[in-house]
Amino acid sequence: MKQLLTIGLVFVSVCIHAQFDSSYINKADTFFLVKKPGIIGKLAQNISRSNLEAPAPATKNDEVFVPYKGKQIRNIQIIQLGLGGNVNDPKEVVVNDLNTLADKVHITTRAAVIRKNLFFTEGDSIRPDLMADNERHLREQPFIQDALLRVIPVPGMPDMIDVLVIVKDVFSLGVSANIGSPEDGELVISEENLFGSGDQLSFRTLYEAKRNEPWGFGANYTKRNIAGSFTDISLGFQTYRPAFNTGKRNEHYRYIRLSKSLVNPYMKFTYAIEAGQSQTNNMYLPDSAYYADARYDANVIDAWAGYNLGTNSYFKKSRESRFRHFLAIRGFYRHFNQVPDKFQNVYNYQYADLRGGLITINAFRQDFFKAKYVYGFGRNEDVPEGVNLSLTGGYTDKEQRLRAYLGLDFQRFYFKTRGDYFNFTFRASTYLHKANPEDVAVLASMDYFSKLYQRGGRWMQRNFFHFSAAGQYRTLLNEPLYINNSFGLAEFRRGDLQSAARITTRGESVFFNSWSFYGFRFAPFVFGGFSLLKPIGATWAKSDGFSSLGGGVKSRNENLVFGTMELRMFYFPRVIAGMNRFRIDFTTDLRFRFVSQFIKRPDFMSVNQ
Repeated sequence: MKQLLTIGLVFVSVCIHAQFDSSYINKADTFFLVKKPGIIGKLAQNISRSNLEAPAPATKNDEVFVPYKGKQIRNIQIIQLGLGGNVNDPKEVVVNDLNTLADKVHITTRAAVIRKNLFFTEGDSIRPDLMADNERHLREQPFIQDALLRVIPVPGMPDMIDVLVIVKDVFSLGVSANIGSPEDGELVISEENLFGSGDQLSFRTLYEAKRNEPWGFGANYTKRNIAGSFTDISLGFQTYRPAFNTGKRNEHYRYIRLSKSLVNPYMKFTYAIEAGQSQTNNMYLPDSAYYADARYDANVIDAWAGYNLGTNSYFKKSRESRFRHFLAIRGFYRHFNQVPDKFQNVYNYQYADLRGGLITINAFRQDFFKAKYVYGFGRNEDVPEGVNLSLTGGYTDKEQRLRAYLGLDFQRFYFKTRGDYFNFTFRASTYLHKANPEDVAVLASMDYFSKLYQRGGRWMQRNFFHFSAAGQYRTLLNEPLYINNSFGLAEFRRGDLQSAARITTRGESVFFNSWSFYGFRFAPFVFGGFSLLKPIGATWAKSDGFSSLGGGVKSRNENLVFGTMELRMFYFPRVIAGMNRFRIDFTTDLRFRFVSQFIKRPDFMSVNQ
């Protein structure tokens, strides 16, 4: 079993503003190392802080701005807290002698970068929903740990207000290592806030002695929000990306991508274009086996654009309605220059050439509520509430079979009064060839998490539940249903478990607590899941059931750019070939966030997401 080692470089810097008393140190939340003399004690003051807040109901993001609706913005002031700061209480700041050293390592986000991520400027009128969207947008930036917007009335000027933009950086330099053995390891170095610009740069290298070429390399650069246009450009390469057919690290991948996100529902346009090439190199197999079973070379070009209907009328009428209509169009091209020899004249969905276009009309309404301890460990999280309906149509050429495509996607997500959260999804799609339906697919799912329960003075609990059912009919060119995905049991191997129908249920309980070690919080959890698969061409009486049980612990330091670390222990009452009944996984850099994009590119329905 591989052992994963994550190496974090941790420094804390503090920004002191004249408006606040910055001498406060929360001593009650530190631990014994604080009392140590010298640099150990000073370091502990920075990274052992821990505050467990009592459960609070989710609150609508724009509520705090409603009393100031229509008032004019006089001044905008950006307040940048240090890594030890707290946006909910800027007075709570850790001051220490390591600031000078920390400043040499961590470069604070430039004020100009924060400003070009604002949706408003001096002289604008307050729109509560737009302010809430902007606060959420700032929190979603990978180089910002948390952000709040605060409105300050101007004495003697009842129609004027000032806006405070309070932001807290993460320590954006990340170093991680995946070490399986002395002859197998990967090192990744990433900077999510290059010189305080908000841009991303990363390098990676692999050493695997059993490869024909032991060393592999990769790099990626992303220029974010070019000139305040909310347009990003990314380019990169990797010489050891896992191949999609074997999972072995022998794919050479290079790409370039240009994209403009719909960061709020009042923007008119969104678009993206991406071009990439994937080519395997023989690093493991004898030449005869490689050419017969594993070789491929593919080119992909994908472009789409969308228009937000009625944006101007919403502004002119000063409406606060969050209901929108959106029209999007997409074109795509995928061509395999080489495929394994055994599939030269035999169809396999993995190597199918594909070209075509899709059009989607989308109607949606989306608000956001502020909550804590859902996926994070105390930071502000933005949970969406609303409804989404999209209809997609188009035409495709897959392996020279021309077909029309029709798809429906409906989603309803909301909080109940007591604080429980539900997300219902229904999807259906079909292809039409000479008016005959092909590759018909249907999926229904429900995701739920409970309100946050207080368990004694130092513990809180939240429960999660998932149910889904999916089926395929008249399958011809699409892939079958598999178990190893978010609608099944992802911890299973794919194996040869191909099915025409699948029913899955999963549950998990997470226990948050007040203890921390060097700024890392820990949350133990228990889980269980069951998936029922109906084989292709068989009845439900021939179905196979698979389950998993277990527990573990997840950990994160919210001040660092690293994602969540998770130790998960599994027991499988029934296994398939290549699996053991017991398994332990240690995963690093997990990213848990709610999908907050108002719209997505037109796409085919996925049942193996």
